[in-house]
Amino acid sequence: MAITAPRMRKKESLLPSPVPVEQLGKQKKQRWLHHPKSLSRVIVFVCAILILALVSIGVVWSIPPVHATITVTPQQQIVAEDILLQTTTSMPNTSQLQTHMVTMHSSPRQVTTSATGSTHIPAQKARGVMTFFNANTAATTLTAGTLITASNGVQIITLAPVTVPPVTLNDGIMGQATVLAQAVQTGARGNIPARAINNVLCCAAHISAMNYQSFSGGQDAVTAATVTQHDIDTAAAPVIRQESMATRSALIARVHAPDQLVEASLACQPSVQAYPAAGEQGTHTSMTITVSCLAQAFNSALARQLARQQLKGPGLPYRLIGTPTTGSIHTSLNQQGIVDVIVPTRGQFVYQLDRAVLQSLISKLAGTEQHKAQTLLEKQPGVGTVRISGLVGTTLPTDVRQISIQVDLHNAS
Repeated sequence: MAITAPRMRKKESLLPSPVPVEQLGKQKKQRWLHHPKSLSRVIVFVCAILILALVSIGVVWSIPPVHATITVTPQQQIVAEDILLQTTTSMPNTSQLQTHMVTMHSSPRQVTTSATGSTHIPAQKARGVMTFFNANTAATTLTAGTLITASNGVQIITLAPVTVPPVTLNDGIMGQATVLAQAVQTGARGNIPARAINNVLCCAAHISAMNYQSFSGGQDAVTAATVTQHDIDTAAAPVIRQESMATRSALIARVHAPDQLVEASLACQPSVQAYPAAGEQGTHTSMTITVSCLAQAFNSALARQLARQQLKGPGLPYRLIGTPTTGSIHTSLNQQGIVDVIVPTRGQFVYQLDRAVLQSLISKLAGTEQHKAQTLLEKQPGVGTVRISGLVGTTLPTDVRQISIQVDLHNAS
């Protein structure tokens, strides 16, 4: 088979043919738009622009309009006063404070001490009753001072005249009469026993005498031990001190809150009963000692309440804000012995601002500078301080609806 040489084609150029510039740019743009990655980028970019626009619009709409708040603090006056309360132990009226008594008694203490005093007792004459008998048929009168002698030699005299009736003839019973008599001599020797004078004829014819009972009261002069007041006071003093302190402490401990003790009214009184008593004879004396303490007390909570009610402020247009405070209560006794209760009391009184007047000023304040608005408000009666908040800049909004006024009572100046 014969091999033939290939047919030669027409010679072609290996370089591309030139393209116009306008056509070249259009071709590039078409290729970029039709490229997948390029299209995604366009979509993402457009979405980002839209989101940014929406966020910007939301931020603008979310910004609230300017609203100025004017806070006005009214003037205040602090009133501090020591309130003196009237007290009474009886039923109080609405402005009085009632006090009541608190008492405490100690247990009895027994004390014995020796007597140091002495008393000179002079001699005394014995006395008794004499009975006279009359055997005469006629009455017989004996004068005072009639003398009779006892069997032991003691002489007795009558102290008054006596008439002795006559004998009774029918039965022969002698008449008799009695009279007070005493020994002539002083001393115990005159204490004659009964019947020491026994049917002794005396005085007159047919008159006899007898002492049916012994004479008594006759004593010799002696010096006897005697209890003195100093003996009693000396022995009782330490016991009284001890019992007074103990009883006083017990009384104070007995008072519990809200009651408060009036310490100036606390008094203790001792009682000492001695036998033998001062001035009486005895070598010793026995004493019973007790101590009684008493004081006045009152309800401190009620006292504070009354003090708050009686606190007087400066008057209108000021009014009390909150509850007045009270300090430590002081007590004393005045010259009349009446309890004085003093309660330190402090209250805050605030000027009552006219809110309607303040509201009416808003139209004048709209659009003004902050310092001018403050000056205008501070010139109003009762205004203490002014605080403006919420401004953007130093000028109040021109729209009155964007301005509000409030009164701050808690920080009154």
